[in-house]
Amino acid sequence: MGKSLFRSHLEASTQHLLRSLGRHANILDTKSGPGLNLHELAWFEDDAEKFLNDRGSYVREVLRALPEFMQNCVVYRYPKPDVTTDAVVFGLDLDEGKLNILLIRRGREDEPFYDHWALPGGFLNMDEGLGKCARRELREETGVEPSYMEQLFTFGHPDRDPRGRVVTVAHMALVRPDQVTVKADDDAKDAQWFNVDNLPPLAFDHDEIIDMGLRRLRGKLRWQPIGVDLLDAEFTLSDLQQVYEIILGHSTDKRNFRRKVLSFGVLKETGGTRSEGHRPAKLYSFSQAAYDKLRREGLDFEV
Repeated sequence: MGKSLFRSHLEASTQHLLRSLGRHANILDTKSGPGLNLHELAWFEDDAEKFLNDRGSYVREVLRALPEFMQNCVVYRYPKPDVTTDAVVFGLDLDEGKLNILLIRRGREDEPFYDHWALPGGFLNMDEGLGKCARRELREETGVEPSYMEQLFTFGHPDRDPRGRVVTVAHMALVRPDQVTVKADDDAKDAQWFNVDNLPPLAFDHDEIIDMGLRRLRGKLRWQPIGVDLLDAEFTLSDLQQVYEIILGHSTDKRNFRRKVLSFGVLKETGGTRSEGHRPAKLYSFSQAAYDKLRREGLDFEV
């Protein structure tokens, strides 16, 4: 590897080195591999300091630390992007009849998009999986720990993050805001629920990520009864219809909705009733066994 090529690698990854030497974009912590083993770094340290001397004292600290760090490392032939996760947490507000999303206000002045609203998220540690990272960052920044999260999509446009080449893997969850406690912490200076139809300007490409999450959430109504697990164990058809309408963002015909959801065979009458208006409404419970059977048969659950 020539000096000019290696210099370009170092210059592109200086900011990554500041976060963690162990996450250098172009270094593998191994004694063997498809790269150049750098045991003598005198030329590298001298040459690098010449073209990076305008970057400040932190560069000199990085350069002093690199020789010891790289003694048993190899420089990989191909640049390695950093990986982050972002959490798209939708909040089903049954009292207000709204679909919300959880956002944090970025609180580090030396990071891009300071004071902007964003999705909870952060960098992947070397010893954790993607799902674990998404849950950890969400917990650290908001205090929220959903019972279920699923991977949504991977976003990797080269220019999506001004810090360098960063790929993010978004995860999605659906919760009841009245059943979780939101508290900003770590590098989030605030955390709040926002209605999906009235979002503030967002950092990075988070508007695109949220849009993808909304399409996924609404699309899932075609193959599974979203939100049933957020209702009480016994619920009315009006309760279930409200869940669908909040997620879809529009009203549905009451008679057609009830006819369709009852035709699926996944709701069981409990024998109880609850007063709704001028007449008692039947209470139902969700049959997971019946639902699993119908899913295997490929039933379309769209209402």
